[in-house]
Amino acid sequence: MTEITQTPDVPAFSFTSAVTLCVDFKNPQSYFAKDPSHTLESDFDLRIDWQPMLVPAMTLPPARVADENRGTQHRRMRAEYDEKDLQRYARVRGLTLKNIYRNPDSTTAAAGLLWAKRFSADIVRGYVDRVFDRYWSELLDMEDPLAIGHLLDELGAEGNKFVEYARGEGGIELRELQGALRAAGLFNVPGYVVQGEIFYGRQHLPMIRWLLAGRPGKGPI
Repeated sequence: MTEITQTPDVPAFSFTSAVTLCVDFKNPQSYFAKDPSHTLESDFDLRIDWQPMLVPAMTLPPARVADENRGTQHRRMRAEYDEKDLQRYARVRGLTLKNIYRNPDSTTAAAGLLWAKRFSADIVRGYVDRVFDRYWSELLDMEDPLAIGHLLDELGAEGNKFVEYARGEGGIELRELQGALRAAGLFNVPGYVVQGEIFYGRQHLPMIRWLLAGRPGKGPI
């Protein structure tokens, strides 16, 4: 797993888009944020700036034991609830959601997003859709540069050149980006940045919509 370290002199990321969204392809909450975020783009006629951000995988709930203390019980129950909540939304939305505790190295897929951003917004959207959908359907090895390159080829993004990029320049760009995002105050995904404010999770989309609409009325419900 690539280790990202931040140095004190790393400049913070410059947010130039109406909405920036940081995601990690192995993170199920990022996956669930994808389609509602596409709807946001359509409703407000904007293009989200998708940025890869590497975060730890979800933690498997500890096994229930007879003499667990209150802190252990709370962590277990919270983790169990998070899993049930994800599966509930997956059923309602008709999404495939298999093992949510898988912990692949998502560095290569993240570099693929940076590569896609060299082309067009449509290619970025296609890349985001295909990586999320195929990974969570267990149809994509996101650690395989050749698999990511093939996916990029499907989108017309010169995937044949991606492997070299991922092994060199792409790795450098990704490390620098992680430091810049953290210097800007981001630490989790999905992380939305709108009008200088950071929101974690798709549950904040009503607030984000209110901000983009010019803050009408008394605020979002």
